[in-house]
Amino acid sequence: MIRYIISALFLMLLWGCKKEEIQLQPGTIYYTGTYQEDRCEYVLQIGFDRFFPRNLPDAYKQDTVYVLISIHKLDDYAFCGLGVEPLQIVHIRDIEPR
Repeated sequence: MIRYIISALFLMLLWGCKKEEIQLQPGTIYYTGTYQEDRCEYVLQIGFDRFFPRNLPDAYKQDTVYVLISIHKLDDYAFCGLGVEPLQIVHIRDIEPR
């Protein structure tokens, strides 16, 4: 009987430790200008929302790059330009060309 209980607990532990599947969504990387011009440099657009990608790989630092991307939204904002709404900063979890 104890063997069945231990086996059941072991299976529950394995089932609970599955890694979260990363969902990729379409997005676009835009170049908005340099920091000296009071811009954010690179901005990520997903749907109608724009974000500031904190860890954008150098391979994607071009203007108008279409990507599949997975992000984690941070509780921080980038303030670029005068009178422009702040952009939520995101951490890129996975990115690939589209």
